[in-house]
Amino acid sequence: MKKILYSALLAGLALLSGCTKDANQIYMSTNPEKPVLQLPENGEAYIISEATGENNIAFKWSDADFGAPTEITYKLQADKDGGDFSSPIELGETTNNFISLKSSALNGLLIRADFEAELPVIVLIRVTASVSSNIAALASEVIETSFSLYKLADPNDDGSRIYMVGGAVPAGWNPGDAVEMVNIAPNVYRATTTFAVDRFRFLGQKDWDPIKYIFPDFTGNVDSNFENARQADREDGDENLWFKGTPGEYTITIDLNSKSIILDAAHTDDNSRIYIVGAGVPDAGWDPGKAVEMVNIAPNVYQAITEFAIDRFRFLGQKDWDPIKYNFPFFSGGVSSNLENALQDDREDGDENLWFKGTTGKHIITVDLGNKTVIIY
Repeated sequence: MKKILYSALLAGLALLSGCTKDANQIYMSTNPEKPVLQLPENGEAYIISEATGENNIAFKWSDADFGAPTEITYKLQADKDGGDFSSPIELGETTNNFISLKSSALNGLLIRADFEAELPVIVLIRVTASVSSNIAALASEVIETSFSLYKLADPNDDGSRIYMVGGAVPAGWNPGDAVEMVNIAPNVYRATTTFAVDRFRFLGQKDWDPIKYIFPDFTGNVDSNFENARQADREDGDENLWFKGTPGEYTITIDLNSKSIILDAAHTDDNSRIYIVGAGVPDAGWDPGKAVEMVNIAPNVYQAITEFAIDRFRFLGQKDWDPIKYNFPFFSGGVSSNLENALQDDREDGDENLWFKGTTGKHIITVDLGNKTVIIY
């Protein structure tokens, strides 16, 4: 027994003495092979649009070799032109030598990392390989790619989607018609749709596989209007979700982080409107008859998507100057950082309109008259 232990110890010391040290880390071989990116090719250009959001973009690389058979974890990373990957954008992780990313998801990752939309931008790509925190990771050579991205109406939307299918929702059991749930925060999805007393499930794509979520997957707080569809009075071997509430329109939110489901009666547009007018909204200018309409999306909350220019504007309660109007001092609850009072030392504005000082172009604007806030993003 002593002989066996001694031989094993010598073998271990021999292995360590033959390793290359690097900042207190070691390689398992003096000649490790880095992964080499094969797809995309250096200099390749992509155009991503909302219309192509469901398309996949493939990334592929050669296997790394640490000098010993072991499972390798690869990370696909991006950085801006001139970056050194000290704070890389993580695009994905896998033990395979490829990753396929949905165009909309990649668009969301890059837009939220402050890449500009609607013009070609240089994106640096590399892949790293690692087997342990004690062994130095290997990084491929960096390649340059060009991406034309599209703006997100909601900056929290990463482009990923969840879908609902089943007898309880308008889609029925056809995944091609599945009800789309929009990403509103990391791993949180929301949709407004009608529910009937019946079963349904969630899908990660408009197809049955590979991703699906059924009732047992939601171990957090689940709204009382839902239960496991597998009950004594009905057959459901798949354990789908069963809607047992009052049929009608609802807003459903699922949180894959907390594995919870929230259900709210959907807000119905009460048909009230407010309007935007001024040089800051070029589609309207100062003609109240052409004012941009803001639609009621919740009690006292209004929203619109329109072009903004660096200039002043105000809100009206009608397509006329009187009787209802809202200027900057009204919004005591707060405004977003791309807005300020138009009354400044370097410009005359005795009406104290709102001044847009952000990036010109199309933005989504939300006005909450109850809380007296304005957000433009």
